[in-house]
Amino acid sequence: MKSVIRNFLISTALLVSAPLAADGPELRFGFDIGGAEIGTLEFTDGSSSSIDAGTGMYVEAGYQFQTPLFNRGNLSTELSVGYKTDGAYASNVSVDFSRFTASLTQYVRNGRIRFGLGFTGHYRNKLSIESDNGGELEDMINNSHGLALLADMQLRSDWRIGLRVVNMDYTNYGEKFSANSAGVFMGYAFK
Repeated sequence: MKSVIRNFLISTALLVSAPLAADGPELRFGFDIGGAEIGTLEFTDGSSSSIDAGTGMYVEAGYQFQTPLFNRGNLSTELSVGYKTDGAYASNVSVDFSRFTASLTQYVRNGRIRFGLGFTGHYRNKLSIESDNGGELEDMINNSHGLALLADMQLRSDWRIGLRVVNMDYTNYGEKFSANSAGVFMGYAFK
């Protein structure tokens, strides 16, 4: 696994350092599920709502460019940044989990289908609890890095629909827990 990661990093560094032809910006909206439970709200009617480490809605903005190093129009690289959030809400208390994301993804295109493998990071991972009586609690979870696997299909020249799987762990106070997730997204390419 280490050699695969090393080879991917070397090839990505070579691709990024080559002269680039811009493909343009992309915007992605999605929803992921999964990961370990990090917070639960118990309601007075006996029901509950929980927050899982990998679950949440996200928006990402990226810039995708062709990788002409191999003179292949089907290879592209994307750098993206985003924001992901999830929450559980009751009439007297709310729990939010938010984090900023950054990713570097290498894509291979085959017709209207595109497959991507990349590295992703979650930064400023913040768990916030607020109650209506003025009580507040915040806990910062360590920055984390992992691998992402994506597949999407071009619907029209500017829209895509896809699936994403992320393999990542969070660490907090020396305890490691899963932030693995899987989800769907819609993407829009500005051309």
